[in-house]
Amino acid sequence: MEEKTVDLLFCSRARHRILCFVISPGSRHKSSPTLAACLRHGIHQGIGGVVPINPSEGMSTGREALQQPLLADASPPHGACGACGRPFGCWSTMVDEPDAEHGSVNPDAISRDEPESGKSHGEGLPFLRAGSFTNSVWHLAAMSLGVGVFVQPRIMASMGWAVGAALIFLFGIITNYSQWLLLVARGDGRQASCSELSLHVLGRPGLVVAASTMSLNCLTANAAHMSTVVHLLADIAAWYFTGGYDYPFPPARRAVLLTLMLSFMMPFCFVKEQHSLRHIPTASVSTCIILCFSMVVIATERLLHHGPASGDEKVPAAIWDADALLSGGAAICFIYSSVAAVLSMANDLRPTPRNASEALRPVTASTALCCTLYILVPVLCVFAWGKKCMLGEGNVLFMVPASNGWVTFWSFMLVVVITLLYPVINLLVVKEFETVIALLVTSEVPGTPACRAQLNVMKADKNAPLRSWMLCYRHQIITIVAAAVVILLDTLVNDLASLFGLCGSLGMSTVSMILPPLMFLYSPGSQDHASWHKVTAAAVCLLGMAILFGSTGSILKGILT
Repeated sequence: MEEKTVDLLFCSRARHRILCFVISPGSRHKSSPTLAACLRHGIHQGIGGVVPINPSEGMSTGREALQQPLLADASPPHGACGACGRPFGCWSTMVDEPDAEHGSVNPDAISRDEPESGKSHGEGLPFLRAGSFTNSVWHLAAMSLGVGVFVQPRIMASMGWAVGAALIFLFGIITNYSQWLLLVARGDGRQASCSELSLHVLGRPGLVVAASTMSLNCLTANAAHMSTVVHLLADIAAWYFTGGYDYPFPPARRAVLLTLMLSFMMPFCFVKEQHSLRHIPTASVSTCIILCFSMVVIATERLLHHGPASGDEKVPAAIWDADALLSGGAAICFIYSSVAAVLSMANDLRPTPRNASEALRPVTASTALCCTLYILVPVLCVFAWGKKCMLGEGNVLFMVPASNGWVTFWSFMLVVVITLLYPVINLLVVKEFETVIALLVTSEVPGTPACRAQLNVMKADKNAPLRSWMLCYRHQIITIVAAAVVILLDTLVNDLASLFGLCGSLGMSTVSMILPPLMFLYSPGSQDHASWHKVTAAAVCLLGMAILFGSTGSILKGILT
């Protein structure tokens, strides 16, 4: 049978999930006999014309479009989805042609894998137009705003409120600049992720570093998230059933509860299509925003009635502690994680930005919004409760008694949405780690038809049954190992600031402060900008290395001692 490459052009919005099928012999970049079927609002748009389709005939996924005859002398279509204006992404898979005479392809032979370029943002807010400035700001803010905001008061109390606020502001400026460097390095390209751009600019070594650090970053983020919610759940349950907070919660019980919670999430983690969880990121960030403003109101009310913390409870403006600065700086670095989505946001932005500065506008607005909340909440909490913010695991939500029904309800909702967010983040862990595996076991670029062909040969190799089995079930194996690491980390490390610090030092320091400057310096686009940008890019890179090595060492020392 003749082998053909099937390129699936898709829109990232779930209701326009598969818009085009392009069938062409060989590479998708060659002009060849092509079939294109765009499915939008029940209309089948082929290259040869427009044919009305009855939506009730099962055309919602577009798989029947593959049975249409091939059209001669046509090239794969490019551009954006006519329904929502988003640009097409694409991925390829090799299939067999069962019927060359009629020019049809077996739809069941098509891989159901998710696209390997970029990552989905979920559905977002329904009243925001896809690709608009407001929608882009929301998506970027949703990447940064999370449960880490409730750990910032503990970090700020350890280094002084003025120093903490200054570091949050400083890291906001630095990461905003790093994202501009990333956009400049991309130039006119359409790369949708840091890993793709690393491969394009830095080659295979850059892809190895980007994929491994992003996978590690998402893994430690899941650990920090689950540690936050497992303590919240235990606290709420203890108050609900016993009326107090004295019920012991030792590491063994923590491990059992984590195992139960993650076991319920495994069915979602084992599948590659998570359409049913597409609204969870929006629900998560919305819940965090509600709790943020709730804490602002409660802290303000406490300040008005009782005044700021005084005496031994008062937090000074500055505490010169090197370990606190190193570990706290890493945790602050983690809160600006929108860099992971800036390239896909730039691809989606409408109208299409003409340069990196135009693409940076939503990034700047999102950074300003996140910076404001990340300074406002911890400063008010530190003034209201003082050094009490450092008690326990470091979650400021514990400052509010469970008898406050509003905060307790939304804290329980936070437990629910963060637990459901685990499979979404785990999918990123798996995809990035699979990229590293593909780099190690094949000689081809990950995601290309040649790489998948090599992997398929290895999976079918009966002379190496163990390797074949591990490649066939690598998604499930990575998921189980990641869950075991999360349980182990959360059992051994009880301090949330240390967990969020590891997220920043092991992951975001590289993704946000090392790779963007390096890609900028190695890209042709750096020649079009003033030479002082090269100096500042090098300085940002050095700061990232200081966090990677210095902060990681300080955090590990604190954990071990």
